[in-house]
Amino acid sequence: MEEINKKFLELYNSYSNDVLKLAFNFTKNIYEAEDIVQSVYIKLFQELKKDSTKEFNKKWLLKVTANESKNIFKNIWHKRVILNDEILQNELDITTSLKDDELTTALLKLPLKHRNVIYLYYYDGYKIDEIAEILKLSTSNVKSILSRGREKIKNILEDDNNEK
Repeated sequence: MEEINKKFLELYNSYSNDVLKLAFNFTKNIYEAEDIVQSVYIKLFQELKKDSTKEFNKKWLLKVTANESKNIFKNIWHKRVILNDEILQNELDITTSLKDDELTTALLKLPLKHRNVIYLYYYDGYKIDEIAEILKLSTSNVKSILSRGREKIKNILEDDNNEK
């Protein structure tokens, strides 16, 4: 049991921030993202208990995070929640405090599918085929989403600069 706890803590300390960032990328809500992190690590602990010799890595954690994040949107409660302006403003404050950067702000304005692919590609350094596996997409789909996402970010940044 001590070996399982040690592995668990090692994986948590190494990748919990990455899991949180990806979950936040999906939800744009820090509280839901934290719930997803908790769910991911509960699944990890259960898997470690089943087979402590199995190797778990960042890729596995991000795949589970993506799946858990998608599951949140299937939840009937989530579909009925309406965010008021105060909550939304709090989320934006949290986002800007994480990294006050024009590019991050532009990234959060992208549609979910573009945001996740760009995040995994540029921020986490995954290759296109790895992103396809994590998000369960074809490699050609990931390539086109990445291309369109770059174009959208470019347009968002240009629009923001024109407004200044």
